[in-house]
Amino acid sequence: MLFDGGKVYVAQGIGNISVCELDENFNFKREKKVISDKAGLEGCHFYKIGDYYYIYATYGGSPSGQTVFRSTDPFGPYEEKVVVEKNIDGQNNYIHQGALVEDVEGKWWTIMQEDLGALGRMPNLQPVRWKDDWPIVGNSQGKPYASFTAKITRPAAVGDLTVKHLPTSDEFRTYPLGMQWEWNHNPVDEAWTLFERPSWLRMKTVNVTSSLPLARNILTQRIFADRTKASTGTVRLDVTGLTDGDRAGICILQDPYAMLCVERTAEGYRLLWQQDKVRDAGSSFVPDEATLAIEPADGIVYLRASIKYGENRAKFQYSTDGTTWHSLGKETGMGFNLTVFVGARFGLFCYATKATGGYADFDWFSTKTSFDEAAVAPADFTAPQAAAYTATKVAPAKKGFITMVGRTLYPTLTATYADKSQANVAALASFAPATRGIVDFDQGAMEGIGQGTTSVDASYTDLLGNTFTTSFEAQSSYFPLDAQWVSANIVGQGNYKLTNGRGVFKFAKDNQMGWNYINPIDMSAYRYLVMNLTVVPATDYTLNIYASPSLLKGAAYTVTLPRQKEIVIDLQQATYTSTASKGRPLNAAAIYMVTLGCTQANRSLSVAEMFLSNDSRYAPDGIEDIPHAASSQQAPADVRTLAGQLVRRNASGPEATRGLAPGLYVIGSRKVLVR
Repeated sequence: MLFDGGKVYVAQGIGNISVCELDENFNFKREKKVISDKAGLEGCHFYKIGDYYYIYATYGGSPSGQTVFRSTDPFGPYEEKVVVEKNIDGQNNYIHQGALVEDVEGKWWTIMQEDLGALGRMPNLQPVRWKDDWPIVGNSQGKPYASFTAKITRPAAVGDLTVKHLPTSDEFRTYPLGMQWEWNHNPVDEAWTLFERPSWLRMKTVNVTSSLPLARNILTQRIFADRTKASTGTVRLDVTGLTDGDRAGICILQDPYAMLCVERTAEGYRLLWQQDKVRDAGSSFVPDEATLAIEPADGIVYLRASIKYGENRAKFQYSTDGTTWHSLGKETGMGFNLTVFVGARFGLFCYATKATGGYADFDWFSTKTSFDEAAVAPADFTAPQAAAYTATKVAPAKKGFITMVGRTLYPTLTATYADKSQANVAALASFAPATRGIVDFDQGAMEGIGQGTTSVDASYTDLLGNTFTTSFEAQSSYFPLDAQWVSANIVGQGNYKLTNGRGVFKFAKDNQMGWNYINPIDMSAYRYLVMNLTVVPATDYTLNIYASPSLLKGAAYTVTLPRQKEIVIDLQQATYTSTASKGRPLNAAAIYMVTLGCTQANRSLSVAEMFLSNDSRYAPDGIEDIPHAASSQQAPADVRTLAGQLVRRNASGPEATRGLAPGLYVIGSRKVLVR
């Protein structure tokens, strides 16, 4: 996607590439095919650099290449230059598919990916220089630098430049789990813990299955490639918590997968090596397994999995003392398989084949093959404490939150924990509005979807399974008076503040302030826009309703506010006043902005409330009873014109109509004819 001078373009397709133009709201405008019949061409990135539009794309498949097309017009015609060939010096190339990036010093780079067989696709950074307005990737000959070994000057950057090494090994002594880990399925959080046995990861059986891919709570991490040696993962585990039929161990997940585990049987413990498919490992693949009875001292077993880049063969070993290692099972050939579409991963697991209830404890996981175990997991450490993650109460930061229809607010929901610490847990909570159609919630974000006020029940469950419920009031409005929703600079720069619940607009000359919805808002379900002012305006102010994101050229309805406190605008009767659309009915189904304006400087307008309504008291033509005299009006009531203008407030009996010009009026809920 390319944003170019207010225009939005997208380059897309496979083999045949089209450029689409979108409007500011990403609605389709037009499309044209600009590149044809290029087999495997995909992964387009669109740029405007200098005088040219560039489509940076890949030739996928095996081998792969990277190319670039350029034109002075986004809709072509385009010329092409291949920047990374499919074959380089007689070798297949697998570096491709990425983006062009300019660093803070103006140097250019391309971040692509390299296909590494069973290990999947890894990021690959290459320098870029420009020649005759074409990007040249890699070295001076236009060849990518070799992965893993090339030393290139890193991109210029700002901020913290400390080199961060991606974590792999884990002693399970901090909480939560490290960022290197990912669950193979949505986790069952009640079935794993770091607290029940400090410094150990306890994994409990969740479901009964005989197939590893169907086991819940497999904890995985991507495997890093190394050209010089195998990538290895070793785990130390305590299997004394297993029950009959339980399996716990380590695997390499791909399709096919392979695993080595300890299985508890009626006779004791045995090692089980197994290879099998996830979905489709190819017609030549044959599932297999091997077993070996063992007697682990104190229930401790060491298991190791390894795979070497280029060889793509998974191997497994076991040890009962962490020093002497023995192989078990065959070598499992693996490749990058679209059935899983991710590189091979180490996985830790514990699952049941007969009945749930057992567990296994994992002491540590390491990607090193030689280390001092005492140094890896020293006995002297501070274990994570459950108190830091045990909530004692949850409360909203305030009693009520206000958002605008079509916009999002992030309310604060504060959890207090047993160790007295606090955190905003709104993104982790669930929300249930009492009245539907006013606000919606998504990962803690409160979006206004309609006008009104509702109570909201909020529920938060901490990491240890304790659930707390609280409530607050949520309000959504088309015209909220909270300062965060009022734009003071839609036209010119005014000043706005909320004082004692009232919105005070202090205008600069020719200034417009109000509500910008960003995306069009549908107000067509309502007939009336009602504004209540605190004082009768002493000068001319305007109400402006924009049915276009453009202030200058778009359709707009503008009306001068009458000199009264309560003002009613009939949206169904409103017609555009802007030149291009003058006289046409207002399209209330697509409102972009509603503003208040003043041509004079230093004038203030104080608004008590502003809302949409279908209330019959604002609709004189909706009253069925039409008496011909008003003398029967006894209870005090407001008197209005048919246009909704307030004439008298709380008038009763003859005083309601005395002195009024002949015509129809609305008194309370009745239409009255004054002769």
